[in-house]
Amino acid sequence: MHNFLTCDVGHGDIVIDITFPVSLGDYGFPVTAHWDGKSDFKLCCTPQARIALDDPDSADKRKRAWLGALNTEQGLRIREAGIQEMMAYIHHDQQQP
Repeated sequence: MHNFLTCDVGHGDIVIDITFPVSLGDYGFPVTAHWDGKSDFKLCCTPQARIALDDPDSADKRKRAWLGALNTEQGLRIREAGIQEMMAYIHHDQQQP
């Protein structure tokens, strides 16, 4: 499961994805190092389904409900553990001289 936004910033709908810090581009992760304000960001996969989260007050709750419907409890735990491991790696890598 991958999360990204689709927004209209004045030029029609575009994909905004800041999942991976630019520094991970050195390791082959899909990042958008330079953005012109009009083009889609790079995604790590082709979207299979999309949901609209129009209400900021309920967006996280709706996203988590959707994730729960698409994954087993074990799958969700593995997903969260993977995110935590990646964040720990990024933090460690950024601390290196």
